Amino acid sequence: MTDLTNIHGKALLVSVHISRWAARTLDKVATAMVHKDANATDAGRFNKKLISRTEIDQATGLRQKNAYGELIAVLNAARGDHYDHSLAWGRDGWRLLPVANEPGYHKAKRSHKAAFARALPAFVAAYPDLRAAAPAALGSLYKENEYPHVDRIESRFSLDYERDNLPVSGDDLIDVLAAPQVAEIRAEMDARMMRATQDAKDDARSRIGDVVRSYAKTMATPKGQPGYGFKASKIGNIRDTVATMRRLMEWTDDNEFSGMLDRIDADLLDGVDPQKLRDDKSERANAANEANAIVDAMGDLYGSGK
Repeated sequence: MTDLTNIHGKALLVSVHISRWAARTLDKVATAMVHKDANATDAGRFNKKLISRTEIDQATGLRQKNAYGELIAVLNAARGDHYDHSLAWGRDGWRLLPVANEPGYHKAKRSHKAAFARALPAFVAAYPDLRAAAPAALGSLYKENEYPHVDRIESRFSLDYERDNLPVSGDDLIDVLAAPQVAEIRAEMDARMMRATQDAKDDARSRIGDVVRSYAKTMATPKGQPGYGFKASKIGNIRDTVATMRRLMEWTDDNEFSGMLDRIDADLLDGVDPQKLRDDKSERANAANEANAIVDAMGDLYGSGK
């Protein structure tokens, strides 16, 4: 069990707040038309794409992201890095950021905020043309009132980060309360901290379990079947995930989890040759067995969901 007093100073709380215009909307009329044409009832909903995220490059003839697609990609990357660098914590949007992972998190945050500062004005400038092209793309499905006014489109997007310290049961707010309430409130805070701590551990175990299970599935796929081939980056992804999990879990005393990471390093990663795994049936079978053994061991320690 983690000593809650050991967490303070080793981790902090972070959150990211992202707002965006999705450029999609439910079209009830089109939905009714589809149901009528198919002689169906409650078979689905027609969600209309108001603006495309891509366009044809006139020079190359290839499809590429337009200004809207670039802006959405920046926001998606910001959310993805926020989750990759942190662990689940409670149920209110905060995530746990270990101090060891703070430099990488803030480097990513600065990069995403800079990219957002470039991408948003570019989209705002392109929005009138993107909106003007919508009637031709949507035909009779086009409805002008479904588009934000050009003067308000910028306000539909934001990217903001927030940080806070972990709560401490001895905060001044608690100390000023009447004595009979203090023990109860401190116990409640400690219980919430323990639940959130368990959420963080479960998140880390689930993430490492997912990559090992995926690797085991690939190694067990017979030659010639879909999923047999893999890129060398699949091995790199496991190695990166293990390294990330070591940083993310430095704040805790979970020796069993550290031992599991050591086992993954020793049994799956040390001296592995991706090409040999493609060509040598016995090597591949051994890799599948080792990966499945790790999955089973994690199930025994943490439950089958990890």
